[in-house]
Amino acid sequence: MARRKHELWKLRKDEPAQAPHPASNGAEIAPSCHARALERLQAHIDRIDDLLDAVTAPADWRDLTNARDRLFNEWAHLAGIPKPGSRRPGRESKARPAPVLLEPTAAGDQAGGS
Repeated sequence: MARRKHELWKLRKDEPAQAPHPASNGAEIAPSCHARALERLQAHIDRIDDLLDAVTAPADWRDLTNARDRLFNEWAHLAGIPKPGSRRPGRESKARPAPVLLEPTAAGDQAGGS
């Protein structure tokens, strides 16, 4: 017999919570992996720069500059550098206009009208 949704929820609620795996904790792993990835990309970019200094053939120059461009795009993404035009200007709040304060008029002005 199929169990209903609320029955499954009760079963899951009664189960003890599992301790997270130490390797699954992103807060401890992410900064070091992130920094290592940035360092590796920087090392590759530096190596390509050295190769560009020695290259003479136009085809090799094209291939190396394309590779450097791809690596730089990855490096900029990981470093948090936005691409040109990717950030929108801040949204202007649509605040209500300031209320117009009316001066009280004399009681006789309201009754006459004409």
